[in-house]
Amino acid sequence: MSRNTWTCQIKSGGSWTSDGTIFRPNDSISISKTSTQNQTALADGNIAYVTPSIKYRDGAVTFIWYWDDGTVKAKIEGYINSQNDVKIIDHNSREYVGRFLAINSQWIAGLDNDKYDIRATLEIMPSLA
Repeated sequence: MSRNTWTCQIKSGGSWTSDGTIFRPNDSISISKTSTQNQTALADGNIAYVTPSIKYRDGAVTFIWYWDDGTVKAKIEGYINSQNDVKIIDHNSREYVGRFLAINSQWIAGLDNDKYDIRATLEIMPSLA
């Protein structure tokens, strides 16, 4: 069975540059969006909502890969070490733009070739797009 890949780009000199591909994650991805509006009580007791210029905030996205041979692990660790701005484009052309802030790898010991289960957190930063 073949595995699909997603496109990776890094920001260099103000423009996005191709940085190859990574395998598509193996687990579901939770995508959250939170409103920035504030509830305010008016003098007459009614409630009003105030919306600042930034109307919402995208939550961090956690990607999970199972049985990685170290390729995805090395790429994401490189992004973290270099503090790269990253754009990942999935198989539906959806873009995830931000920075990887954390990676947790579980080494599956006892195999001839190293394998890892990986959980990596991408902080979404729309201003980078």
